[in-house]
Amino acid sequence: MGTMNQGTALATPDRASLAARSCMRALEAIGWQLIAADVDMARGTARVELRHADHMVTLDADSIGRATVTREIVERAVVTVGRRGDRMPVERVRVRFVARTRHEGPRQAMRWLANYVQDNSTGAQFSARRAFALLMAPVSS
Repeated sequence: MGTMNQGTALATPDRASLAARSCMRALEAIGWQLIAADVDMARGTARVELRHADHMVTLDADSIGRATVTREIVERAVVTVGRRGDRMPVERVRVRFVARTRHEGPRQAMRWLANYVQDNSTGAQFSARRAFALLMAPVSS
């Protein structure tokens, strides 16, 4: 999993990683896997990567207010390659673009992402907004 940076001089990696681990456990309870989280709300930047079965979702936000959420599907197929006498099965991985949504800043993108995760989760009694709030909360010493 990636690093978390809250943009505070007093922030310790242990405190930030605790928030990431808490978010990761909450998302795993509903069938999502947090691959990476790098959130700096002071600068307005964020990158969050999630996976659910064969779906990958990536949130990217830069410091000038642009934010996108990209959804992709990872397709896997086993094909046989090689010549006669030297053939073997190989797994081929292809990432297929599904959609991209644009947002005004990381907060709006995180809100949209939380709703998307909530709508596409396996757990009914869960608030995805609470999980993502852990990543966005400022870290104090």
